[in-house]
Amino acid sequence: MRIVRGLFLPLLLPLALPLIGPVVSVPCLAQVDRTVSPAEAAEPLQPGMSVRVVRETPLGQQGGPCDGPRDPYLAPLECLSRSHPIDPHVFPWRGQPIGFDAAGNFYHWANLYASYDIQFDAARRGYLIQRVTPDGATEDVLRLFSVLCVAPADCSQPDPDPRKQFWYSPVETIDAANGRLLVQLTACFFRSQDGCVDYDIGTIEISGLPTRRLPPGRN
Repeated sequence: MRIVRGLFLPLLLPLALPLIGPVVSVPCLAQVDRTVSPAEAAEPLQPGMSVRVVRETPLGQQGGPCDGPRDPYLAPLECLSRSHPIDPHVFPWRGQPIGFDAAGNFYHWANLYASYDIQFDAARRGYLIQRVTPDGATEDVLRLFSVLCVAPADCSQPDPDPRKQFWYSPVETIDAANGRLLVQLTACFFRSQDGCVDYDIGTIEISGLPTRRLPPGRN
């Protein structure tokens, strides 16, 4: 009798599947979107506020406009987030001021130190911007993320790999007349084997701030 190899495999496979167990799809880095944008750095916390990218420039491996032949001190303001990101020496205390809007609300950084990230949830940590109203109330206004955990990283780790990472310039500007906050930053998709796979600098606009003085209790 002649036996054809593999003839009975299709018949036996259904019987073996209960022993093998279900097939689990495990995400790999090739399936992960490895791009990052400055727009992902901010989450407004007040009604009517929104985020828009004003300018975004790829840095590349050589730093792009931040490492050109020009005098580095003439580089775009966003480059400060790359060469002099916020750290305990720049922001040494809670309440580091940003400025006032047209309604008289005072905006400031809420973190005790810049190196002390706030863990917003399992996959996001970063900085909190608050405002103090003219009647003394404190409100959470904006989250600026320092780290966004990206699957398949272990988000319980302090520095998940891979991750989206953001650094901020020590200069933030409130445009009181137009009700907006301008933030300069560096955005990076980081992987330990490659460093920053996608690497951009940019300016984001957080709009929706009051543009006129309101009656007490309405901010």
